[in-house]
Amino acid sequence: MRISVYITSYNKSAYIQEAIESVLHQSLKPHEIIIIDDNSTDGSQDIISSIAKENSTLIKPVFNEQNMGVSNCRNMALERISGDIFTFLDGDDYFLPNKLADEYDCLKQNPECKAVYSNFFYEDKSGNKTGEFAAKSDSPAKGKILINTLKRDYKVSSRNNFIYEMMDTESARQVGGYDPVLRIWEDWDFRIRFSNLFKVTYNPTICSVYRKIPQSLSRSNPLDHLKNQKIVLKKNFQMIESFDNVTRSQVLNSINRKHERLLRISVKEYYDIKKIIFFIFYSLKLCIQFGSKRNLRFIIKEVF
Repeated sequence: MRISVYITSYNKSAYIQEAIESVLHQSLKPHEIIIIDDNSTDGSQDIISSIAKENSTLIKPVFNEQNMGVSNCRNMALERISGDIFTFLDGDDYFLPNKLADEYDCLKQNPECKAVYSNFFYEDKSGNKTGEFAAKSDSPAKGKILINTLKRDYKVSSRNNFIYEMMDTESARQVGGYDPVLRIWEDWDFRIRFSNLFKVTYNPTICSVYRKIPQSLSRSNPLDHLKNQKIVLKKNFQMIESFDNVTRSQVLNSINRKHERLLRISVKEYYDIKKIIFFIFYSLKLCIQFGSKRNLRFIIKEVF
């Protein structure tokens, strides 16, 4: 069984070497490492070229001549993968040494599943571990996880999304790749379509480290998050409409709560930076869209 790994990176020169070396030093060696650099301007390409030259039979670098965005980079990697299964990594994070071995074993033990996700550490910019995706007492979702994926609720203490799953290559291609319209949340959209077709399992071993740094796409403006999440919701709304009334209501309520939270963050941020017109506009939008009574209380309590 051949395992491919792809790495996407844009201006991650401070971290990209550690990311690549974390794949090179796996206890179970990958079949290939595909690196898509999205027209970095910070010296990342020199670092990638140097490591690729030393590992020319394993590493296949691609240097975009213009910035293509993360969705296009993921699709470029998927087109180039030759392994039977694959996993992936962003240029500012890293794998722990047994990541490939543990997830491969998990897939072998669960042949009905086409993907596996694992526990992972959170790390701050100083290198301190700040938490885990799942606590030992958690029972993370597995099997048919479509509803969990739509709600972004995997039954874990962190209440966050999983990362860097290992997948069957042909199954991933059957899903249709990543939507280039999406600047962020392309992974959520992909996972919705994947979990609609295939079962997914969970590996409790900590296999990766996710850095929470200011330059991360996850730190984008809350309104950018909201815009892209709404695109994903619109794309998959017909799927949600096909659910029974109770399930449909649960899914939509969960999504709406997350959208309300993003608007609340925006309202507070605009107040803090004294952009009063934007503060008033999004305060009105928050109250009209998600209920005036509780959000007026929020505005009074949090802002004033």
